[in-house]
Formats: sequence, C-alpha cells, structure tokens
Amino acid sequence: MSRLLVFGDSIAAGTNVPTGGWVQLLNKYCFEKRVAENVEGCTVYNLSVSGDTSRSLLKRIHNEIDARVWYSSGGKTEGIVVVVNVGVNDSAFVIKDKDNWVPQIEFEANTRKIIGEAISLAERVFVLGITGVDDSKVSPIPWAPELCYLTKYVRNYNDILRNISAEEGVIFIDVFSKLSGPKWNKTISDGVHPNDEGHELIYRIVHKYLKDSGVL
Repeated sequence: MSRLLVFGDSIAAGTNVPTGGWVQLLNKYCFEKRVAENVEGCTVYNLSVSGDTSRSLLKRIHNEIDARVWYSSGGKTEGIVVVVNVGVNDSAFVIKDKDNWVPQIEFEANTRKIIGEAISLAERVFVLGITGVDDSKVSPIPWAPELCYLTKYVRNYNDILRNISAEEGVIFIDVFSKLSGPKWNKTISDGVHPNDEGHELIYRIVHKYLKDSGVL
C-alpha cells in the first residue's frame, strides 16, 4: 500500500468547488479501485494549504512527510509518493515593491530544498506545474489588490519548476502548456481558481502521469 501526499496551495486544496478539486477526484479514484479490486492500493493525503508559497511549504514539508512515512527494517522509506504543486502565489507581483511575492532567486532555492526534502523521504517525487491565470481578472487581484497575477510571471515560475525538476531527476507534470489561454480562462471565473470542469482537466493529466509511472 502506498501513500500519495499532495502539497499545494488553494487550487490543490480545491477552494470553492463542490467536488473538492482534482486531489479529491484522485482520492475517489484510488478508493473505488481499492474497493473494486480488493487491494490495498494507494491512499491520498491532501496536505495543501490555501495561500501556500515555496517559502511556507519549505517550513513544513519535512515534518508532514516524516509523520506519514513507513520505514523498512533497513531504515529506508517505503510506499511514499509526493506531488509538489506550488508556484502561482510565489509569482504574484507585489505592486508597491515592484517584485514578485517570492522573488525568483529565492523561489529557485526554496524549490531545490523542497524537492531535496521530498527525495530524502519518499520513493517517488513529482512536481506539478502551474495552471494559467486570466490577467484581465487578477491584475490587480480583487481579494488582494496590492497584488497581481500575470501570465508572464506564471510562465517564468513554471519554467523554473520544469528546469529544476530535470536537474534533480524528478518527473515534471506540465499543465501550463495545456491549461492556459482563452479556453482555459473559461474555467477560472475569478481568474485563477478552476471550477469543477477545470479540476477535471487537471485530474486527467495528473492521473495519466501517475498511472503511466506505476503509482496508480
């Protein structure tokens, strides 16, 4: 039996969607598979926190994983799979500071440390990229007018995640190339958080990667 730990922000937490979002859809799939096939299968833990950035995730990820680790007789971890999904909040532009909430250099350093912590405790690590934003609705952000979400920064931070994932040897799940632009914008009524349709699209992409990788 494996434990799939998802670390993300309000999108992974399933904010404002009746279904609970893509992580809950993944949990539903795993539960139904365990019941139907009478196997131990995979248990999903949604450890996402609304508003999380790489800065805040770095402070908690070691303890969160360690609390759910099984150790073999040889002292090695077994059955832990981690999905890391942060970056959009890091990329938010702070208007008065004329810089990103978590500047790119710090984001790179935080991401390397987060992935390093995950690799040290888990059998498999995946990094999920960032979904697109609708600049016209979140520049500035209505619920945080001191900030803006802008596609150019989301793209940059997504590229950082992609590059570091390749360097660290973990699987990068690209969603930005598929889930951004005018068609995607129809699923994010507030400019950043997907509706049920959007979460279904994320779920399908993540599910395929995890299944093809032998996790599910």
